[in-house]
Amino acid sequence: MLRLVLFILCSAVLLGGCNFVPEPATLIKAPQYAEASDDLLIKTKELLPAGTIYAAASQPVGGDPFFQVDLDGDGNNEMVILYQSIGKQEQPGALILKKVKDEWEEVTEIKGTGYEISWASSADITGDGKQELLLGWKIGASAGNVLDIFTWDSQKGGLEKLTQLNYHEMEILYPENKKDSQARIAIWQREMADVYSTELVRWDPGTGFQQDYSFYPAYFSKVAEYYEARAQAVPNASYYWYYLAEARLKEGHPEQALQAIQRGMNLKATIPSSAEFEKLKREIEERLHQEGETVNYYVKEADFTLAVPKSLAANLILKSEAGSNNQFIVNVYSALENENLSFLFTVEVYQKDWIETIEDYGLSRLFETDTLIYGIRKHENDHSQTAKDMTNKIISSIRPGAYFEKLKSLEEQNLLKMVQTAEKNYWYITSGGKMEDGLIESFTFNDMDYRYMGSDLDTKEKVVDLLSSTFTSKAIHQYMEMAGIVEHNGKLAQPNADGGSIADFKRASVFLTKDLGPEKEFDLKVPLGDGLVTETVHIVFRNTDKGWRIDSLPGSF
Repeated sequence: MLRLVLFILCSAVLLGGCNFVPEPATLIKAPQYAEASDDLLIKTKELLPAGTIYAAASQPVGGDPFFQVDLDGDGNNEMVILYQSIGKQEQPGALILKKVKDEWEEVTEIKGTGYEISWASSADITGDGKQELLLGWKIGASAGNVLDIFTWDSQKGGLEKLTQLNYHEMEILYPENKKDSQARIAIWQREMADVYSTELVRWDPGTGFQQDYSFYPAYFSKVAEYYEARAQAVPNASYYWYYLAEARLKEGHPEQALQAIQRGMNLKATIPSSAEFEKLKREIEERLHQEGETVNYYVKEADFTLAVPKSLAANLILKSEAGSNNQFIVNVYSALENENLSFLFTVEVYQKDWIETIEDYGLSRLFETDTLIYGIRKHENDHSQTAKDMTNKIISSIRPGAYFEKLKSLEEQNLLKMVQTAEKNYWYITSGGKMEDGLIESFTFNDMDYRYMGSDLDTKEKVVDLLSSTFTSKAIHQYMEMAGIVEHNGKLAQPNADGGSIADFKRASVFLTKDLGPEKEFDLKVPLGDGLVTETVHIVFRNTDKGWRIDSLPGSF
């Protein structure tokens, strides 16, 4: 990771010989504590049914065995507590508590229909601005899961089941446009092995869940990426090409869908059947005939859209890379019949505060945002005048943002919030904590320069308590050893160092790389500063008795 780290060397070796506050520490604020998790666990444990223990849901990652949400719309949060029986019959369930005179009292108990809690969250499913309660129960590996959706019935004064869904995998999604508060649900039903039929639905008060075609381009690009990776890994599996073609069609790229379906039909196909391949191909060809003269392409990594002539769309190739001047580069090519590439042009994106003018780099200005400047670099080649005119037409079509409304994943947002909290707490500990009167006391120990930690971090218990909200006990223990934190004269001290990070986890992209049930691994592509250049960090999460926690070492991301 690209980090900015300042090592502070103090010439004096006596106690109190380095009395100053390092500059980065002035930018790091003490964490703001809500009601402590451990306190809530203790207060509510007596309300659990006999023979049960707290249990966090398998999803979304980042959840705890309990969470607070205003279900009845009165402005005060109810609490949802998740539990699992410890007997032979693994009965999961949930308690709904309401605070009465500063004490939590049970108002509803919901018993699950499966043997494990597979999902637990709230979301505005109906679009009325109020939160519904979503509880998923695992039925079996082949049967999948059942999702119960509860809404508050003001007339009856309690929760009522709104509806029920079956799924194998699921995502709760929100439009990035905050004017639309209604959640969408992506439902993945397993067809076989790692092949799924996928639907994107929203709730309609008259007819229940219906397909939400308006957000197909936003979501099915993700589905297409899923099958693209599998088709490339196992190119002789015709079914991957079939489902890739279906996803590309729903994404709004029938020209790419046609390529995929033809690849699949050239293979020996049994599942899906030849008739299904032919049917999908006809749908793709019909869509192609309905298309206009140009096809919109959204370049997610650089956040811009370009319009490509339909004749070129199937052969368009984009390759992204980081430049030597900390810029983000998108090279645009056209694939030729001999499998060579014809270089068309390059889009380069710079942070505004890193350059004087984009023209200094031999670029023509395209447009700019609050933090970025986009420039174009044309490439001299032997193209015909017609090809050059077409290239210029594509360049003139480039505009910021996507051509469709975007969606954001509830689970990814939860995960990133946990990572941001973890990173903030790590850097707060690295800064030393709250120093009385802004003074740092330093000393030498084993030929190393140390400083005492602040009053809010001067015991092991205080440091562990701060890290425990986001890290596992194992990760915290390993960190305490590796960070060189020692006890000296009854107080904790650390090697004299300070720093910060320019990694912007708030804008990170999340990719699941391994799913072992109670342990999941993710790669995060994290932008550095305000720019588009990213680094990839690997983070492991584990479902513990206190909920999902990060099992990677503090400071490793």
